[in-house]
Amino acid sequence: MSSTERGIWFVRACQRRLVLARPAGGALSWLFNVCETINLYYNGLISVLCREKILPRQGLAVFCLPMPKLILLIIIAASTAAFAADAAAQDRGAAESGFADKDFRNRRKALESLGEVKEPWKMDLLKKSLSDEDPVIREKAARLIGKSKDKAAYKLLTDSLKSSDNDTRLGAIDGLRDLGDKRAAAPLAALLSHPDRNTRWKAAEALGSLKSDNGVAALQKAAAQDKDEFVRKAAVESLGKIGSQRARTALNALRAGADKRLAGWAGNVLKAMGAK
Repeated sequence: MSSTERGIWFVRACQRRLVLARPAGGALSWLFNVCETINLYYNGLISVLCREKILPRQGLAVFCLPMPKLILLIIIAASTAAFAADAAAQDRGAAESGFADKDFRNRRKALESLGEVKEPWKMDLLKKSLSDEDPVIREKAARLIGKSKDKAAYKLLTDSLKSSDNDTRLGAIDGLRDLGDKRAAAPLAALLSHPDRNTRWKAAEALGSLKSDNGVAALQKAAAQDKDEFVRKAAVESLGKIGSQRARTALNALRAGADKRLAGWAGNVLKAMGAK
């Protein structure tokens, strides 16, 4: 078979490849196969022309460049970006439709679906959900805001701490714990004097997770003076989780106090800290 015949055979093979590629899995994959086929066709044709001395043989290295492939890959990248933007718009539309549903169960499903979403519009929907009439949605929205680690999360959650609604406030406490921003130690410490027992309890636990010395004084006071045993114990345990020298000093003071039960809790925590 001559070089020309081989070249013709190669071109026809590329044409067959192009036809066979058409049904394979969507417009993007078909377009990619088209690009590959054109690239092979181009380089094969240059090879034949060089062998037939229509082009200088040194031209094989000069002309067989992936330029057509590069151009078409740029087209693919642009197309992919366009498709992704369209898909994101559709996802947002579906999410907004779910949140507007009158059935709270459908709104809960819409909220759950936001868990893995990374789009900027996610925070807008979560912010609106903080005022949903369903308490479960309000609380879960605050948790998702914290887990998002978004730069707007801290202000949204600290503002929600001031809410008169218990579910929103408790969700915001958990959200700040998940966010892990140590600036939250001050507003959380202030909640240790809140009239709601669950708020004080959650705030005490969250301060332990933040591991900030800014919460030590408030935790020591709560451990010594709070009327609820669960809050007091949570405060002692959080001092142990903070684990700093300042926290250790607070625990030693509690251990030396007149309250034997409190002294026992503080002693156990100090023992565990020493074991580490």
